Amino acid sequence: MGYATQLYSQKAEKIEPQALQSLIVETLRDLRFFDGRGYYFIDDMLGRFILLPTAPEYEGLLLPDNQDDTGHFIMRGLIEAARKPAGQGFSAYRWYRPDDPEQMADKLAYVRYFAPFDWLIGAGDYTYEWEQKLQQQLIAQIRNRLIGETGYTAIIDSQGQVLLSLDSRHLELLPVQHHHEVERKAIEQMLFAASQGGGFIRYEWIDGITSEKRSKLALVEPAGYWDWILISTIFEDEVTSIVQHEINMFEESAPDQLRTI
Repeated sequence: MGYATQLYSQKAEKIEPQALQSLIVETLRDLRFFDGRGYYFIDDMLGRFILLPTAPEYEGLLLPDNQDDTGHFIMRGLIEAARKPAGQGFSAYRWYRPDDPEQMADKLAYVRYFAPFDWLIGAGDYTYEWEQKLQQQLIAQIRNRLIGETGYTAIIDSQGQVLLSLDSRHLELLPVQHHHEVERKAIEQMLFAASQGGGFIRYEWIDGITSEKRSKLALVEPAGYWDWILISTIFEDEVTSIVQHEINMFEESAPDQLRTI
């Protein structure tokens, strides 16, 4: 929007309106952002495509009733958003993915009304891209959080795909069918617990250092988003050690009369 406003203020008195429109369109056509996914588009307030860099064959077409694969009227939504006060012109719809032109995906666009030519100028991005970035950021944060010395939070999805496992990183993104029997049985327990709303489980796991089977305790919690299941897990003998340490500390600090009870 800033580019168009600047060009208009600089050129409005120097060139014909039609030439100025073309200048604005061609200036915005090749601009990209969001790692190359983002671009500017222009429509008029009647529903005509003025600029659509990803599908220039639409430009010039009057399509006020175009719909996405859910039946949502895309152009109507954009025009409605453009009529809102500055800062509020958001419109959600589905549009063809740049990496898969046959498939639509959720998109969020921000548009502003451009009064000189009765246009709306907008830009947007696919929400799945932002979700993927947010997922990566959350996984990176969780990866650095330990519970005691051997505990951590793992993440799986509802199909048993391991997304985060601090002591078994070889499982991350490894196809489920390639899991070893011990891993498969443990993940089946986690999935069952999640299907029941979550809770504590005890299972066998391979120690990444000794390669021996050891018992682990875990709290399984469906995350409620992204099909994630959170597994806060720790080796059982460390829990026993922590509990015993607390008992010893209590006994050492307790009054003499309590020690004889």
